[in-house]
Amino acid sequence: MVLETPTWLNLCFMEKVLRKSENDNSIQVIDIFSKPATNKGDNYTSDMIRVNVEYSRDQSGRKIMEKKSVILKIMPSVEGIRKDLIEMSRVFYTEVSMMTDTLVKMNKLIQPKYRLSGKGMYVQEDNPTLLVIEDLAPLGYRIANRHSGLDLDHCILALRGLARFHATSVAICEKEPNQKEMYTRGMFNIAYPSEMRVFFCKGTKQLAEEMENWPGMKKYVEKIAKLVDHIYNIGIDMWKLSENEFNVINHGDCWVNNMMFKYNDDGKPIDHVFVSIIYHKRSCISSKHKNSLIIYHSLYSDLKDSIH
Repeated sequence: MVLETPTWLNLCFMEKVLRKSENDNSIQVIDIFSKPATNKGDNYTSDMIRVNVEYSRDQSGRKIMEKKSVILKIMPSVEGIRKDLIEMSRVFYTEVSMMTDTLVKMNKLIQPKYRLSGKGMYVQEDNPTLLVIEDLAPLGYRIANRHSGLDLDHCILALRGLARFHATSVAICEKEPNQKEMYTRGMFNIAYPSEMRVFFCKGTKQLAEEMENWPGMKKYVEKIAKLVDHIYNIGIDMWKLSENEFNVINHGDCWVNNMMFKYNDDGKPIDHVFVSIIYHKRSCISSKHKNSLIIYHSLYSDLKDSIH
């Protein structure tokens, strides 16, 4: 289904967003153009719309014209399992908290050229719940090809970014201990309603059934099928917090679609930022499974094989 432009997304709404985010009541929005910000199936936890805005503002006694591109991340409102799961896990609110508070403070600890993410610009709590963030595409950033995977140059940048993310999260949690309590849920949590467990168990079962049609996968099908009734408990155990370990705020969903890269004229990646911050949880950094997603899911096959 094509994402239609909602009726509330108009000149007045974008004027309100820009006036607040820019702290400038002289801003007058003249025109907007919107389109889906992602391809179908690329994003599950929110509906994303890219909005190009043309506006004027007062500067030194005269009006000047400016343009800006922003991304609207809208919490799903259509009734169904998607909406229910996102509400139960509260992952959308986790991202709002990260983008408007924690990440702002983490980014201030490092030089601008090493920033971890774009800026959170505006939050609306209901009707609908949404987050407006900086669009990094006009600055030359783009998502790498998820089917090809990341080569070594991409991976080095991603892991350096993840290291800075971990390091700054430790510094913030030491400076503001209350930050530790803001990220205690994650993707797997015993406190979640049973529907979350059912979702993961059914998904694992469907994966095993689909893999039966893939040549040479029989031994893996058998292993995955045995996990169906246990997969959620394994996830809960994996993410248990131990205060005796070296804990950081882990990303939780560090794969190719949740990061963007900037390239030089030769097509070589030179910079990296995170763009989706939803499953964060404070937990131990020492266990290799916490960051294995980027290795096992996002690398291209030859690089993956060379690691093993």
